[in-house]
Amino acid sequence: GVHVKEKDTDNIPFIKEQFTKLTCRHQKDIVIGTSAHSIESALANWKLYQPNYFFVGTCYLTQSHPEKDARDLEGPTLPGIIKRAIKEEEINVEEGSREKSSLDERRRQPLIFAIG
Repeated sequence: GVHVKEKDTDNIPFIKEQFTKLTCRHQKDIVIGTSAHSIESALANWKLYQPNYFFVGTCYLTQSHPEKDARDLEGPTLPGIIKRAIKEEEINVEEGSREKSSLDERRRQPLIFAIG
């Protein structure tokens, strides 16, 4: 799988295409995730690219982001907020759809991970 930085999510279609060519696998078998630092970013990237997971945060003070202090943290509640927002978005899409697709054809909810 591949982790794509939030600022580079527009590369996800290209990455999926390249992995498909190189591995002869279907795109649904490729694990690609990205970071999210806001609800808006997560929803936009979910709608456009359907990553398999989001690393959400920075939730806590950590050495991996020494430039952030307590005022810059997105906080430990953001992963749950993003998960609920994506779920609500999917419900709205399904309710607005005239045809119900099979389970395999529906987008699956991404995994949400809180990061330091």
